[in-house]
Amino acid sequence: MKKIYICAVFGLLFASCSTDDGQTEPLKYTNEVHAVTPTNWLSVMTSVESAVENQSSYTDLKEMIAHVESNALATAGFVAMLDASYKTPKAFEVKNVMHTDQAKLIGGLNYSATAKTYLNELIVDKKAWAVSPEANPLLSAKEVKLLQFVKDINDPDDEWNRLRPLAFAYGYQTSDATAIVYAVLAGEYKKVK
Repeated sequence: MKKIYICAVFGLLFASCSTDDGQTEPLKYTNEVHAVTPTNWLSVMTSVESAVENQSSYTDLKEMIAHVESNALATAGFVAMLDASYKTPKAFEVKNVMHTDQAKLIGGLNYSATAKTYLNELIVDKKAWAVSPEANPLLSAKEVKLLQFVKDINDPDDEWNRLRPLAFAYGYQTSDATAIVYAVLAGEYKKVK
């Protein structure tokens, strides 16, 4: 009998402990979707290249960098990809990219060893990849995006295009916008006196 009495007392205690605080409306969550518009690097690069092609020569690297950057900043697609990580290339960096041994420059890039292997095979060894970057789990999404683009713009038979993929990869360590500027600088470099 005591057991039934104790159970009844506990039941009344638990029933009387409920309050209105426990009867709130369910939380309403809202999801915000931030659409990221993919930037077509090639079209932005082509636009900037078209804007600077009328320049016949430059007196020095600083003039070339200023000219390319000012024309890039006048291109809507380029402005859309600008962020806080963009840095104006320094003359010694541009010279380093244009004159350093390609394999050595690739070895010093801030990418995984796997990404560097892919870049080396494509740019230095001039051979096709055995495994597509998309199928390699050792590559980050950023590296896969870089390798796909570098493969698209790589033309080992054209001297100018030979430098452009490596210059793009060098600039891409910092940002998309920096990569575009470096790639255009690679094409303009031959105009420096």
